[in-house]
Amino acid sequence: MTFTWTIMQAGAAVALAAAWLIWCSRTRAAAEEFAPGRLRYSPAMAVGSWLIPFGNLYLPKQIADDVWHASSPPSPTGATAPRTRLNIWWGCWVFTLLTSPLYYWEAIVRADADNLKSESSGTSGVDYDRWYTHELGTTGWLAVTLHLLVVPIVVATALYVSRLTALQQARRGSLTS
Repeated sequence: MTFTWTIMQAGAAVALAAAWLIWCSRTRAAAEEFAPGRLRYSPAMAVGSWLIPFGNLYLPKQIADDVWHASSPPSPTGATAPRTRLNIWWGCWVFTLLTSPLYYWEAIVRADADNLKSESSGTSGVDYDRWYTHELGTTGWLAVTLHLLVVPIVVATALYVSRLTALQQARRGSLTS
């Protein structure tokens, strides 16, 4: 069962990563239409920046800043849309990236299944009277905590994507009218 779940998680992770990179590429391309030649990095870097070790700690944020600025509809004062969602998303992303090795370490530690306890009713000693209980213990609670730490990045990403998409739609509307 563990192998099946691992394969499913890996498949979902690959699909989500591919969807994210496609979305980043498309939003960067749209930002180029809004501010031709004024963005710091090439369109290929919208994808590549995520794959550069240590560069993925700051390059995607710089690209996201440029895309956000270019996508914000012009205001009379020249101010861009508030970057709160962008900054919260980025903070959650860096936190998740830096804590993710703990998840993999915990998975390796728990792979030995020491937390399964065999118990018997003590009446007949027949096999069907035996059951197993799963005790969380310290590493089990660590696993629960690490899984819950992913929730903020999921929420922050959904809010960021929806806001940037709305900004780009509004910007497109202001260009065509």
